[in-house]
Amino acid sequence: MNPTFLIWLRALGIYLIGIVPLLGVPMIFAMAIIYGGIWALPALVLFWLMVRLMALQAIRPKLGYGITLIWGMLVCFGATYGAAWQFTNGHEVMEAYWSFIYFPGLALLGTFISLLLARKSLLAYYQNDDEA
Repeated sequence: MNPTFLIWLRALGIYLIGIVPLLGVPMIFAMAIIYGGIWALPALVLFWLMVRLMALQAIRPKLGYGITLIWGMLVCFGATYGAAWQFTNGHEVMEAYWSFIYFPGLALLGTFISLLLARKSLLAYYQNDDEA
């Protein structure tokens, strides 16, 4: 079974738990969920594509996990900064601390934790050539 969706879902769940303190500001909370969800879908597609390509290659599984970790963090970084830019309409970058530091940082933390928790399933997926 491909673990990509579960990794993505876990990372998204950690992000959503992290924005719970924003319930005091409902508009910001709703926008964080909407933009996070919109930008998480292309991130899922890119991450799935990368995991699928890694499983098809004849490389060592531990190297594949390292590349997965780096690629997952890069995809997450790009998606969250894209969401932050859309959230502020590209204005007030220096004043928008929450948009450009907190939300991407929280998403990166969620991705990192999710990938670390899925290490065994990813290594097993990379070793099974018949399932890829």
